[in-house]
Amino acid sequence: MESSQKQPESEATKFSKTVGVSGATVQPQLSQASQEKWRRVGAQISEVLAQLPDKPTLNLVGIGYSTWFVNRYLLKASTRQELFQLIQNFLNK
Repeated sequence: MESSQKQPESEATKFSKTVGVSGATVQPQLSQASQEKWRRVGAQISEVLAQLPDKPTLNLVGIGYSTWFVNRYLLKASTRQELFQLIQNFLNK
């Protein structure tokens, strides 16, 4: 049994007919409640990020990685050449 009732047109369809463009989409506006919800989510994310380890810990990690990198690639001529080849291969891709 087919329904003979006409389906209401969507906003995108109305817009397409008005502007003369087919397949146009209309971005819905966020309701005020949704906007408030996303503000709260953003605030909670900011709080979590603020609780991450302090800078001294991250500084130690950075110093450790930098020390490893210098020892691994920069102290010997052969490893400097290896690093140069890795960079060249990356740039040629």
